[in-house]
Amino acid sequence: TLPQFTIALLNGSAMGGGVGLLCCCDMAVAVKTAHMTLSEVKLGVIPAVISPHVIRTIGAANAKKLFVTAENCTMQQAKAYGMVQRIVNDTSEFPAVVKEIATKIRACAPGALSAAKRCTLNCLNQPMSMGLMKYTVDEYVKARQGEECE
Repeated sequence: TLPQFTIALLNGSAMGGGVGLLCCCDMAVAVKTAHMTLSEVKLGVIPAVISPHVIRTIGAANAKKLFVTAENCTMQQAKAYGMVQRIVNDTSEFPAVVKEIATKIRACAPGALSAAKRCTLNCLNQPMSMGLMKYTVDEYVKARQGEECE
């Protein structure tokens, strides 16, 4: 995972690997008329390479629905699934939205942002345990003792 905050801007259609790339980003902004499709099963293959990223982003039940039906996913559906966080009317809105998000991100300590992303991914799908609690405490202590902490 990249330590920087990543934003995907979706206009038009995303298919296969494009959907996987979208799911790898920290945030996605899409034009309301965009759509995405995972149509590999129509071609006799499966979306194997991207499946971990898609499943992590939208959950197994939603991923299975998209994987096996190969139907178009609207941006309203994508937002409901958690693939898209913001929908805009057209691409002319992209610069203002990116600026708004970047302004919020710039106000954050870059090392803490990176550590928060890493911690989130490392905690994903982990059962609550003493080991997990120790990991999160250790990450917190590292951040508190870092140069960025005020």
